[in-house]
Amino acid sequence: MKFNQNQVEKILPQKFPFRFIDTVEDINVEEKKSISTQVFKKNDFYFQGHFPKNPVVPGVLIIEATAQAALILISEINKKSLEIGYLVSVKKVTFHTPLKPNEKVILKCTIKQRIGKFYIVEGLVTKEQEKVAKLELTLSV
Repeated sequence: MKFNQNQVEKILPQKFPFRFIDTVEDINVEEKKSISTQVFKKNDFYFQGHFPKNPVVPGVLIIEATAQAALILISEINKKSLEIGYLVSVKKVTFHTPLKPNEKVILKCTIKQRIGKFYIVEGLVTKEQEKVAKLELTLSV
């Protein structure tokens, strides 16, 4: 299952300028896994101050992008649109290499556990086969 930018816009409760998923390349509902993409463009407002001479994608935006990718996966598993989803917990975050403007990032999400309305999600973020971040999130929907 794939989604283009317009379809992602309809699924996610987050809207411009705070939507950080460009496309969904694959969702496997049975395995509870997804692969999404995002390019943080060099003209995006946050690069003006983070860091002007050597811009780097803020780590919190990588976390947010992973949470948004997970929300799309949760929406598809539950077969219903989400009015809102909340990032409840961020655990075990490790950043391995900086992400620069205009680099395409791949966000892989796996739902590890569901407890009522809470979902524990493992995320792996890569660029060109290089690990950018690994994290565990808890989302509430």
